[in-house]
Amino acid sequence: MLVDLMEEREVVNFEEYKSLGLDYWKFMFGLFVSIVGDLCGHVAFTWWILDVTNDPKAMAAVIAPSMFVRVILMPIFGPLGDRFCRKKLMAISELWRGVMSLAITYFIFTNTFHLLTISILFALLSVGSALYNCAVGGIVPQLVESERLESAIQKVEGLRSFGGVIGGIIGGVLVASFGAKYTYLLDSLSFIVASFVLILIQKNTRPEVKDEKLTLSKWTNDIREGFKILYKIKVLFHWALLAMVLNFIMGPFGIVLPALIKQEKQMPAWCLGWVEMAGGIGAVLGAVVVAKALKKFQKATLVYSSIFLMGV
Repeated sequence: MLVDLMEEREVVNFEEYKSLGLDYWKFMFGLFVSIVGDLCGHVAFTWWILDVTNDPKAMAAVIAPSMFVRVILMPIFGPLGDRFCRKKLMAISELWRGVMSLAITYFIFTNTFHLLTISILFALLSVGSALYNCAVGGIVPQLVESERLESAIQKVEGLRSFGGVIGGIIGGVLVASFGAKYTYLLDSLSFIVASFVLILIQKNTRPEVKDEKLTLSKWTNDIREGFKILYKIKVLFHWALLAMVLNFIMGPFGIVLPALIKQEKQMPAWCLGWVEMAGGIGAVLGAVVVAKALKKFQKATLVYSSIFLMGV
């Protein structure tokens, strides 16, 4: 009887996965490559900069401009995701990131560090990331039926958590085993593969808008309206300010941890991977704990407690 129930459950799960459609799983593959590739690339790139310069300031000088570019461009690129074909935007962004990553790979293979050139290339890489983020948010409802939407979104969030857990350790192990240059080359090629898979999505992922033509004045108006709505909804506005402060505080960890592990402690690259993986595991555990705690505690209490724990 137990075997029959297990077989029945497997069939149901298989049918559920199948019902989401091939286009959905093409998107999921691209998303998974993007998440894991970003983490692997981060481990390899920071490790190489420290290896060739032995100076955390050089790493900060490269990474800080790219973070600034991403923050600025995400709201600017927002109207693109509301008007143009999202699968094409994602495919273009992945191809763009692949090309920029290959350009950086050339410098890594030749072991040549030119601060201005590397900074520009890494900032251009962030342009692709900002474009990808403006399209990825609304594509899932266009790929699955409405009755499957909740299940599809849950699987997306599960994949994000899973990618965040394994991405760091994969990057650390690859750098420790094959070196930063081959790891970053693999990361570059993975973006190109993801671009090819995303463009194979058959469904129409262009948003339905009354006026499809996007002029400069309409673009700026859309951006302005977005900020007005954010400001009017005080909860969202205050949360955005809080998120900005928290990101400002937590952002330097991406620079501090590689410098601490490699330069000061002289530890291998897989240790950095384990630290990155620990962060992913913490995010998953935190989400599980919060989901259960919401039934017993007030949301405001959980927010204050979370900020306090981050401070600790």
